[in-house]
Amino acid sequence: FKGAEEKEWSSILSHLQHHGMIRSFRSCKDMIEKLKEKGYFQLVMKEYRALQKQWKGPDIPVFILPVNESSREIREQFYYQSGMAFDDKVFLFLSPNTPKERIGTLLTHEYHHVCRLH
Repeated sequence: FKGAEEKEWSSILSHLQHHGMIRSFRSCKDMIEKLKEKGYFQLVMKEYRALQKQWKGPDIPVFILPVNESSREIREQFYYQSGMAFDDKVFLFLSPNTPKERIGTLLTHEYHHVCRLH
């Protein structure tokens, strides 16, 4: 977050966690490794490039972070995924349990927000 001062970092972290980012960092590294093994990072970038080209959208970073699997709502209603969009970035909160066919839908939804903000 450009211009964010250190005193704001905890509120930014809380905001991300409120929207689905993992709260406990113990299993974070393992989840990231499993996401890599399943090819989720490559899948997201392939989908992102296709959307960007099709919509002539802005080139923004897409951050992939572990989702809070302990949330019943995230597990049952959101298929182990969540996301957030800002005008200059997208956050996708994913799990190795996120169905691959849902990732494109989530990215499309979040990137659409970015394009509308632009």
